[in-house]
Amino acid sequence: MTYKPYKISKKSPKCAKYWEKHFKFKSYYFDWQVMYSVVESKFEEISLELGISLKKSRKVAWNAYCAAIEGEEESPLWEDYCDFMDAITEQDLPGFVMLQTIGSDLHAGHTEKMAKAAFIEWLKEDPKNGVFGDYLLGTDLKTVKI
Repeated sequence: MTYKPYKISKKSPKCAKYWEKHFKFKSYYFDWQVMYSVVESKFEEISLELGISLKKSRKVAWNAYCAAIEGEEESPLWEDYCDFMDAITEQDLPGFVMLQTIGSDLHAGHTEKMAKAAFIEWLKEDPKNGVFGDYLLGTDLKTVKI
């Protein structure tokens, strides 16, 4: 068997490519690889269960992941997402939430610029929105200890 280094699938949606790019040098990168693999492993099961193509099942699986990000406890990936969240430190949480939200918006069809602008607007709506334990994510998208 020939060793092949890990590489995200070219068929992956824009959101997964975005997260891959931004998580690559984070402490939770290996946890992201596990989460990515969990989502990718659902395609065949979804295809068989719903009687749809693998291409359509890929979209269904990533929709379920994004639903979990948005707090949808009925998502079939909710528990897996919660396990992933357990790997995120308090210090990393503000940036992680930002990246997950922007990626989810990318999946919904927004551009990265639109998704960032929407996230900044959300931060501005309520000063508490940027508070994550002892850390604050400012409208400049930088995290500071409070």
